[in-house]
Amino acid sequence: MLALGTKYNNLVPPKRRSGWNRVLVELDDCQIRTGILLASDTEELTLLRPLKKRKRKTDWCEVRVGLARPVQNKES
Repeated sequence: MLALGTKYNNLVPPKRRSGWNRVLVELDDCQIRTGILLASDTEELTLLRPLKKRKRKTDWCEVRVGLARPVQNKES
């Protein structure tokens, strides 16, 4: 640990920084409906095409969407 600490303290920062000084970050949390088709227990067929009926099992997934931009660009 002592060797790593010494190595970290002796690091030289870059001469020129690229990028922005300040960044504005926005996060949005939402729920998205997802689902899979499962075979039905009955032997019923669909009306239009004679295929076995299926049921959709629906689940909800939590999703986070993020946006980062320079502070000068104030439009969202």
